[in-house]
Amino acid sequence: MYPTAHSAKVVILARDDVFADALAGSPMSKVFDGPVLLTPSNSLGASAQAGIVRVLNPGDTVYILGGTSAISDAVLAQIRALGFVTVRIGGADRYGTAALGAAKLLCVSIAGPVRMRPLAVPVRLVTTWAALFGSVLTSAR
Repeated sequence: MYPTAHSAKVVILARDDVFADALAGSPMSKVFDGPVLLTPSNSLGASAQAGIVRVLNPGDTVYILGGTSAISDAVLAQIRALGFVTVRIGGADRYGTAALGAAKLLCVSIAGPVRMRPLAVPVRLVTTWAALFGSVLTSAR
């Protein structure tokens, strides 16, 4: 999907041993125009590092899905040392992370210097997110 070097706008990074955060990040991947990459929780994996360096320009943003138990702060430090900006999207659990990811999609203004595609989210995607995470969002009130 990103055959040309430096062709993505962002990278979404999730842990490689539990699928929930990566699954929640897939709509972000489409809207923000960047791949979902997987890494071990405590250290930036070699393939994830190579992918980040290949598809992003220095100073671009890597969204980290999950709290510190999902992806440690050491991984964020490794990414920052490579010259990229990190933004953690992590709730108290996988449901909270998914809800924060959904909220990020619905925000017009996002944190960090991200070049976004125009926000044209298909109705099917919105209704799917509402069906999957509506109870999480309403129970958080």
